[in-house]
Amino acid sequence: MQTTDFLIEWVIASGALISTIRAEIAAEVKLKAGLTVPVEHCRLRTKKWKEPDRPLIDCEQYEVSSGWELYLQVGREHIMNVVE
Repeated sequence: MQTTDFLIEWVIASGALISTIRAEIAAEVKLKAGLTVPVEHCRLRTKKWKEPDRPLIDCEQYEVSSGWELYLQVGREHIMNVVE
């Protein structure tokens, strides 16, 4: 896996809390990509040009004007493949 592999598409409602978005995305990554991503070990970052911008804080509300794309950042040591 490269450092910025595409995992999923996700629709986010404007005004949703970052903590809620992060938990929902982690669950969807497990379902669709077969990777377990512990919510406490990942963060969301907006995409600024072609690079990740600052991390979004859990208590923030996501506003559509703050970016169209997000990165889910997870340390490699915290990603686990789901064995079915």
